[in-house]
Amino acid sequence: MQTSLGQDRSGEDVWNVATWKSDISTKVSFLRQNLKKQVIPATWKHTLNTQQLYFVTVLKRSNRFDLSEEDIDNVDVIVEIVDEFIFNEGKELSAMQELQLLEILCSHFQAHDDDVGRCLQFAAMFNLSPHDEMKEYRCKMLAKLVSMSVALECSAVLECVAVWIMKHRSSLQEILDLIKAIIYDYCILVPTSLPALESMIKHSGLLASQFLTAVTLLYPMCKPQSEDEEMSTDSVDEEKSCLPSRSLLKLVANWVTSLPAVSLTSYPQHLVTLPNCRAANQDMGVPAPATPSRKLPLTAILGLIRWSILGPLCFLKQHHSQTSEQHKEIMLVFSQLQFGVLQTFLTAKKQREEKNQDSEIEPGEVMEEELDFTSLVTIHDLRGICMELLDIIKGLPNEVPVGLKDELIQIAVDRLAQIIQVAKTTECLSGRKSDFSFIYPNLPRTRLLNLVLQAR
Repeated sequence: MQTSLGQDRSGEDVWNVATWKSDISTKVSFLRQNLKKQVIPATWKHTLNTQQLYFVTVLKRSNRFDLSEEDIDNVDVIVEIVDEFIFNEGKELSAMQELQLLEILCSHFQAHDDDVGRCLQFAAMFNLSPHDEMKEYRCKMLAKLVSMSVALECSAVLECVAVWIMKHRSSLQEILDLIKAIIYDYCILVPTSLPALESMIKHSGLLASQFLTAVTLLYPMCKPQSEDEEMSTDSVDEEKSCLPSRSLLKLVANWVTSLPAVSLTSYPQHLVTLPNCRAANQDMGVPAPATPSRKLPLTAILGLIRWSILGPLCFLKQHHSQTSEQHKEIMLVFSQLQFGVLQTFLTAKKQREEKNQDSEIEPGEVMEEELDFTSLVTIHDLRGICMELLDIIKGLPNEVPVGLKDELIQIAVDRLAQIIQVAKTTECLSGRKSDFSFIYPNLPRTRLLNLVLQAR
């Protein structure tokens, strides 16, 4: 096949899959045979370099900001060798080999500055696709790679993961499993490593934003209870599982107050719309689900509002026997979170004003997907939180002192009033306040809420 080093009779580079036009099967066999002759870790590095060469060549001959599936012909060959020589066809590696592979992947991605090329390589390795037999294995490896990248402050990988999450917003369970694995590693398995997770916001604001969104879904604070459902031991355990750990709650509060814009992070559209790579040559005609699938929200703001309003009462419900000092400590964290939420609305207004002042795009500048700040929160969203608040109030145990119960109810309602007022003032709330007061007359009224609802 070869007439000279790296070339066949047609003059095509047998190591550069992007140049292949003929005799594909023979070239694939040559590539696989040569990779099999090598030993780990040389095989991994050579496979990664082959993948990188492919995408570098593709980007040189294509419009990197308008890349389509047609531009990545032969990408199925890259996917095949990645699955065989990087992921070992789904077979478990030894603990030492796995650690070595993860370190090589971190170094490989961190060494390259081209964000488009990096994300394409990452997509060829980890993107999901229909009929994916190795999805579970690759998702597990992805979780371990993210965990190591957090520890090593590998911003290149963290940014790729952020794009991966945005690309797979409708694969909500896979996203939540990924975030859950990170939380387990840093908050449960090795809690002393929590500072590394806390610093993630410095290395990838985009991933930190998505982390917040997923965390508020993983821990909704309370479990909706039907009218005929009795409070069993299992349901009590389920309600406890709805609460974040105190360390995770503090992390969220610290992020939101130190960088209120974290929940408003726009994502680079030119990266999110890149080809899937793993679905380029597959049948995408997957039967539609019977019910619409949930997607990861674009922002964590609604989840953070739920935490701020419902959190204190939910913690009281599950931990009513805690000491006064413990109670004060957790209430301070929720107060910090409320401050961060209000600051987020003010930041949204500032960003909108700055955007209006400088709306022209320079030649070559890439558009980023912007959040609709006028609909960060809707009256409908807040009504849903009010319904949950009323259910929580009804379900508070009798052991809770009446004075403490009344105090926390007033705090919850006042926080709701603050959010309505600030969100409306900053033009981040859609809907009329009159609709809100008309539909929920049963909500406990406080002086602050009355003033807010009466104001025009």
